[in-house]
Amino acid sequence: MEIIEDYSLIDPRIRIISNEKNSGLVFNRFIGVINSTGNFIIHLDSDDWLELNALEMLYEKLNNSNIDVLEFGYIHEPSKEKSQIDKSYTIDDILNEKIHFSIWNKVYNKSFLISFLNDIPIFYCNYAEDAFFSLISAYYCKSYSYLEVHLLHYMEGTGISTQKIQSSEKVKRICIDLLNVAERLKKFYLEKSCEDLLPKIDKFISKRLDNIIYHVDNDDDLQNTIQNFMVIDSIMSTDTYNKKVLQIQKKISLYNRMAQASILVKIKIIVKYKIKKGYS
Repeated sequence: MEIIEDYSLIDPRIRIISNEKNSGLVFNRFIGVINSTGNFIIHLDSDDWLELNALEMLYEKLNNSNIDVLEFGYIHEPSKEKSQIDKSYTIDDILNEKIHFSIWNKVYNKSFLISFLNDIPIFYCNYAEDAFFSLISAYYCKSYSYLEVHLLHYMEGTGISTQKIQSSEKVKRICIDLLNVAERLKKFYLEKSCEDLLPKIDKFISKRLDNIIYHVDNDDDLQNTIQNFMVIDSIMSTDTYNKKVLQIQKKISLYNRMAQASILVKIKIIVKYKIKKGYS
């Protein structure tokens, strides 16, 4: 805070907005837009960075235009792999995962955001909040464009969706966020008479949950994994715990058979296992 305050004293463009409590990303993006003074909004995550001429290039494209949303490419760090630049911005394409729902590689016209800001329910959310925001803004977007240039450096492995998930409290928070996002998206589209989107939202949320299950399942601490699966089941009404226990029982059974088998039988068991798993 002291560093931020020092910079705000020498640069009037830097404004400090303090919340009484941690209110989550949805709330903070709302507050940021309301308190902004420019014509265009860009969301830069704290661990990413822009090319030095990025804002200049984006402004040249946006100035004197009626573009609601402008996309640009990004570079994965540290791999240096360049992202695909999406050339559409529709609800169906987001839900079907033909395009990514990220918001940090897009610039938004402030007047466009203000026009529907009151339709966005404010709730605590840090996971899938970018999907939530994109699926609502795509509903209102009338003019979308893109620049085929990579202007942002995206740091991998630091975001909530790519970190190793071990804490049960974190798993719980993520699951609650997912439920809240699903509930509010469904309510929004029901009010807009878009009932056909509800099953697609369920499928979309289910895939986000699959990502969490993948990370939980790759925890080296088996006891922690089991505990986190119980948390997921209790909140999301799934059956991940029982499936995991069944997998463990099958592995134990396989190990017992291997221990008691002859060398020839062991080779046969290994070959059958590899064929079943799709190995050549």
